[in-house]
Amino acid sequence: MGNAAVPAYLGADFSQASPGLRFGLFLPLWEADSYTVRTDSKRAAWNSVKALTPADLKLMRALAQRQ
Repeated sequence: MGNAAVPAYLGADFSQASPGLRFGLFLPLWEADSYTVRTDSKRAAWNSVKALTPADLKLMRALAQRQ
């Protein structure tokens, strides 16, 4: 699988980041050396970020309740 296009000091585990950040900024699609999109790992990258965590679901329920 590819890498997220972020500085190394941020690490590589973005599983607890917000869904928007996981899909946008932290999407692991990039070659580390050239930052070109790895076409062979698009499906794997999508599968790694599409699942909602229990914290995401809790936040969504709280938002719906406030509305």
